[in-house]
Amino acid sequence: MSAYADMHLNGDLANGIPAEKVFDGRGLVPHLEVVRQLCVRFRPRSLLDYGCGKAKAYSGTRASHPDGRRDEGLQDLWGLEQISFFDPALRQYAALPEQRFDAVLATHVLEFTPEEDVDWVLAELFGFATGFLFLSIACHASPWSLADGANYHVTQRTAGWWTDRIWQARAWTPETRCFAVLYPRERQRVLLEF
Repeated sequence: MSAYADMHLNGDLANGIPAEKVFDGRGLVPHLEVVRQLCVRFRPRSLLDYGCGKAKAYSGTRASHPDGRRDEGLQDLWGLEQISFFDPALRQYAALPEQRFDAVLATHVLEFTPEEDVDWVLAELFGFATGFLFLSIACHASPWSLADGANYHVTQRTAGWWTDRIWQARAWTPETRCFAVLYPRERQRVLLEF
């Protein structure tokens, strides 16, 4: 965790990425429409972005509608009353929430989680969600490495392995729906519903 916290502050020096662009939350952007559709379907009022990074996508997103309405930010676009953020590597988001949320997102979080922690993190994610949980998980190596040479994606497992882990975690909260986008290879994705 300290390597990620350091990169938030100082950037990824080994790969030449400035601090403001490291873990900035843009991993959520490819999933904006899927999450919007889930929000239309489940009508959540509250949402937690678990592992939000710098959460830049939330304020930088705008949408125009055919009837002339404009949405400023994801809270408007998704029709939410409350958005909360958690990221243990950033001081401003490091406090673990105490309440549950209608919707929980964890985009590009689990592959950065050491394998021995995956099961309890998944259980925690399901524990926060009362309506739906949305995950995106890369199953492959990242093109970047940490300063110590380890790959950014410290847990690289098959889509089947991740599916088994998600089913096991969901067993404790069967009322919570789970949707996961798994990336078996870069630029190849599969959307699953649990």
